[in-house]
Amino acid sequence: MIHPMANCRSALVLLAAAAVHPVSPLALAWRHTEVFWAQTGRTLTQHWFVLLLCAAVPAAVRAFLLLRPGLLQRGQLSLVELLITLWRVLLCIVVVWAACRGSQWHQLASRVGAVGAWQVSLGLVGLHAGHRLHSLLWELVFYVLAFLIADRLLRWGLREAARADVWLRETRHRHAVVSVLWNLILVPTAAIYLVEIGRSLLV
Repeated sequence: MIHPMANCRSALVLLAAAAVHPVSPLALAWRHTEVFWAQTGRTLTQHWFVLLLCAAVPAAVRAFLLLRPGLLQRGQLSLVELLITLWRVLLCIVVVWAACRGSQWHQLASRVGAVGAWQVSLGLVGLHAGHRLHSLLWELVFYVLAFLIADRLLRWGLREAARADVWLRETRHRHAVVSVLWNLILVPTAAIYLVEIGRSLLV
C-alpha cells in the first residue's frame, strides 16, 4: 500500500517540474491550433453537404449581384442584403450544430433560454479565457494569418488562371469567383474554427 505522504511528495515533484519547465503561450497556442484544424477538418468532412447547401445561397446571390450590378433598385438591394444576413445567421446555427457533436449539442440546446445556465457558461468562458489569455491571443493571431494567407493564395491562383481564361481576365468576374469561393469554403471553415476555439474555453 502506498503511503499518502508518498503521493503528496510525487504531486509536489510534478508541480515543481511544471514550474521549472512551463509551456510557453506560443507553443501552447501552436498545439491548440493543430487540434483546432484537425477538429475543423473532421467537421467539414462529416457535414460537408449540409454546410455546402447552406453556404450556396449567399454565394450565388453575391455572385449574381457582382455580375449584374445596377440590376436591382436600392430598396430591392436592401431587402436582398437583409435576406442574406438572415441566411448567414442560419448558417451560423448549422455550424454550431455541426461542430458541437452528439451530447455537446444536446447540452447546448438545453441551456438556451435558461438564464442561470447562460450565466454559468459565460463565467466558465471568462475563467478559461483569463487563465490562458496569452495563448488565446496567439491562437487568434494564427487564425487571422491563416485566412489572410488563404485569401492571398486564392486571388493569386485566380490571377494565374486568368492567363489561360479570357472570362477571368475581367476584374468583375474575378471578384465574383472570389466571392463564391469565400462564401462556399472559407466562411464556413472560418466559422467552424471559431466555434472550436469557443468550445475549448468551455472544456
